[in-house]
Amino acid sequence: MNVKVGWSAEVANSVWDKCDVELDNDDYRDILRELRLEDLPRPIESQDKFLLMQNHGQRLICAHVMVAHPDLRDNARNKLSLLDQAREQYVLKIKEKSGNALSE
Repeated sequence: MNVKVGWSAEVANSVWDKCDVELDNDDYRDILRELRLEDLPRPIESQDKFLLMQNHGQRLICAHVMVAHPDLRDNARNKLSLLDQAREQYVLKIKEKSGNALSE
C-alpha cells in the first residue's frame, strides 16, 4: 500500500509552498518498528495500516512547515500534538484488536 499526503498554502502574498509525502511498504515497516507493532500476533487491518501511514505523512508535513515557515510554527506544533494523540489511540486500538493491549 502506498499513501500520499500533501499540503499547500499561500505562505506570503502570491508565494506558495507545496509539500507532498509518499509512503510505501518500507516506510510502513519502519513505522511498525518505531511503534513496536512489528511482532503482533495478528496482521494489522488495511484501514488501520492506512491510518498509521497517513498520520506519519501528516507528521512529516508538520515538521516541514515548522522548519520552513517560522510564522506557521505554532499552528504546525498544535497540529503535530493532535496527530501524536491520534497515533497513540491508533496504537491502542491496534493492540486491542490483536489481543495485545496489555503487553508493553
